[in-house]
Amino acid sequence: MTRFFFVDSLSPFLLYSHGILRLLCMKNSKYVRSLVYKFRTSQKKKESLFFLFDIVDYYANHNNTNAWKYCEIALEISKSLDETLRVRTLLMACSIAQYLGDNEKVSSFIEECRAIAGISYNKEYLSAIIDLFFAVREGRKANIPQLIELCSTIIPIVERQGTPRELCTLYHSLGLAHSFLGEHDTALTYLQQAFAIAEQSSLLTQQLRTRYSILEIRFRLGDNQYVIEETKAMLKEITEHELIAFEGRCRLFRGRTYFHIGQYENSIEELTKALNIFQKAGDIQGEYYAAINLASSYREVGFLSESVAQLLPLLQLQDEMWWEVRYHAYQLLGTIFITTGDAERAIQLFYHALAQLHNVTNNLEFFTAPLYGNIGYAYLLTKRYDEAELYLQKVLSIFTDSSYNKHIVSALQNIGALHIQRNDYEIALECIKKSLNISRQIQHKFGILNSLILLAELYNRQSHFEKAIEVVQEVFDITLNFPSLRSEMYAHKSLALAFEELGNGSKALFHLKQYNILHDKFWSHDVAAGIYDVFRVIDSITHEKAHNSVALQKEHLEIEIRQKHQELRSMALQLTQRNQILHTVKKEVEKINESKIKKKKKSLPKELLTSVRTIETGWQTFFTGFHAVHAGFYEKLPSLFPMLTEAEVRVCCLMKVDLSTKQIAEILCVSPRTVETHRLRIRKKILNGRTEDLRKYLIHLEIHG
Repeated sequence: MTRFFFVDSLSPFLLYSHGILRLLCMKNSKYVRSLVYKFRTSQKKKESLFFLFDIVDYYANHNNTNAWKYCEIALEISKSLDETLRVRTLLMACSIAQYLGDNEKVSSFIEECRAIAGISYNKEYLSAIIDLFFAVREGRKANIPQLIELCSTIIPIVERQGTPRELCTLYHSLGLAHSFLGEHDTALTYLQQAFAIAEQSSLLTQQLRTRYSILEIRFRLGDNQYVIEETKAMLKEITEHELIAFEGRCRLFRGRTYFHIGQYENSIEELTKALNIFQKAGDIQGEYYAAINLASSYREVGFLSESVAQLLPLLQLQDEMWWEVRYHAYQLLGTIFITTGDAERAIQLFYHALAQLHNVTNNLEFFTAPLYGNIGYAYLLTKRYDEAELYLQKVLSIFTDSSYNKHIVSALQNIGALHIQRNDYEIALECIKKSLNISRQIQHKFGILNSLILLAELYNRQSHFEKAIEVVQEVFDITLNFPSLRSEMYAHKSLALAFEELGNGSKALFHLKQYNILHDKFWSHDVAAGIYDVFRVIDSITHEKAHNSVALQKEHLEIEIRQKHQELRSMALQLTQRNQILHTVKKEVEKINESKIKKKKKSLPKELLTSVRTIETGWQTFFTGFHAVHAGFYEKLPSLFPMLTEAEVRVCCLMKVDLSTKQIAEILCVSPRTVETHRLRIRKKILNGRTEDLRKYLIHLEIHG
């Protein structure tokens, strides 16, 4: 959650004041209000504005409502200052307004920023910092390609003219983007650059934000001990400076980490503290995500009613901006119903989760893949094996060749479990061993435990009982340092079966009793009954969808179509990269043929150049995939708009999948200027003078064959 503030270099007096300002904010808010009154009447408008920037920055980490009060004063003062300071102030106001959920103010401020930049002598720089603001916003929406594209165009401008905060924000945003794509080494490089700038410029909150993002990557890489130690050190600094919002995030991180190493009581303690801090600070987003993580921890220790109680209010959020919160809440509720043994109800809830993704246009796979895994597992429990395999193979195909190894492990385990049920033991063994090897490589303890338990089940099915007992012993060895009640429960079940088959009744009875004790903790009938009572309320919230399977299937179909659309866009981007390489090869071949030095030697055959030109154009490759998603669009568009040429129809198809001018030019092997010319002509022929956005018009235009 990167915040976005611009503060220029401060005078020595202001640097000194900055040192005591935080103390004033913490200890004497009345004095701060008195000081702000003097700012409003002071002739030193620029210095007053810098004071207000710091005050807003402080309160933004405590209470956004208070931050907005001082932000309004900064907006008033900036009206009489130069356009650069005005734009910086407007962007700061946009950031606070976003956190308060006031989208109308955000739009108004952005419009004013664009207007100022359009007539400014410093247009390039102002446009760059506006684009930087949009890059951060696209990152919050998980629109990573757009974030990287925006940042790439403004790097040289911000490096040349930007302030330390802007440069720090730029590198931080790029780091988060590459982390999201799983490119962790690149991400860490950018984040370390951001941290170095923040440290050199004494930007405390930027240092903490960057460290927080580095922790996120180390967390994904499984370095849990580092995360716990680093967050402990950060909490000490945060407490000293009373940065409440950062304390909430830090405790949220510790809670998540304790969850992943199986220390659920510690996880619940940290997450409860985080939830209380977010509520105190007025950080609604932090509050919602703390509730989701707390619900996960409650589920793992068998407190299912408490888990549902955390999630229920999240389902009732009406604002579209909270779609991701509802998505996670529905998905987690589905896993709770799998825990209670009601896989049918779980499937219904997973479809509700899918329905929350109707506005997601980028990185759809990132959200759908884990959900597809849950749907596949739920179908497996209902013995609908064909549907289960369909969803589980989707997950595997999405994450193959990615760095999200944990998802690959989960998919392989579920596919292995599926083949155990089908008695395809060889395929099951292959999948389970793959998942175990990957889990060991990335030190994924949950993955190792689940793989071992599946392996024990497979050995029991094959009557290899001694092997099953040996495998389960490793489970118990791991859980000595990595508690997992669920793993222990299934381990006791496997041992009970193995010892029974081997004729050792006393040991079989002992492990069966242990299994029942743990089973009752997770599957208490009283708890389950309470959950179903709560879900009467959920039925009233989602009545129409809950009782309309056709609507649910329609929602699911729409998600499938958009998934294919995103795959098509990825294919197009790969084609542009291939064409760039081929274009370079072609130029080098032409240089060799034209070289006077090699005049006497036989030139490279013309067939080589012809071959390069033949495969250089990616249109036919792209069209095959495009037709599968948008059947009839290419053929029917000319009948709807007869004035369009063949080249213009192709440009329309490429615009429909939201490609940029540069990407379209690379696929068609023409210059960007040629594409711009096509777009101008298309606009005249299709929109006929209307001011609509041509790209959006084509994206939403439906023509069926």
